[in-house]
Amino acid sequence: MPPQIPATSAGATPPPPSVSVVLPTYNEAGNILDLIDAIERALATNLLEIIVVDDNSPDGTWRLVGERAAKDAKVRLLHRTSERGLTTAIQAGIRQARGDVVCWMDCDFSHPPGTLPRLVANLDSGYDLVVGSRYVAGARRADRCSHAGLDEQGDHEGVESPPRPELP
Repeated sequence: MPPQIPATSAGATPPPPSVSVVLPTYNEAGNILDLIDAIERALATNLLEIIVVDDNSPDGTWRLVGERAAKDAKVRLLHRTSERGLTTAIQAGIRQARGDVVCWMDCDFSHPPGTLPRLVANLDSGYDLVVGSRYVAGARRADRCSHAGLDEQGDHEGVESPPRPELP
């Protein structure tokens, strides 16, 4: 269960949310340490933890992360030897997360870490969920991610959704 944010007096600015980032990995030895560095730079003081969920990568990704975790208290490793799969890795990381906010991203930099502060800021603006996607209105190829917020009614604010295909 995430830590509780203490109540603030009327008009006081609440503290920034603590952020847990889940990184599901398989054979990401070439990217993982650079990605961890980039996430730590992007989120700075908001970052509570980076949880790397590795499916026993033959390239030793889990070894690199384990060495980093031994020196960096913000990095945690969940080394899975019997379970496999992206979805279950993300779920396992979410279950381990202790932050007020949980993000997950791919480890090949297709989700740029530099967009994380903007996404988290939208949560501070009252959104319950934000999504980074190159498929939403306003997304740029160079940035490869944009943000979309859902209001309390579940409506996309300022985002046009692509038409949904008709199902048989």
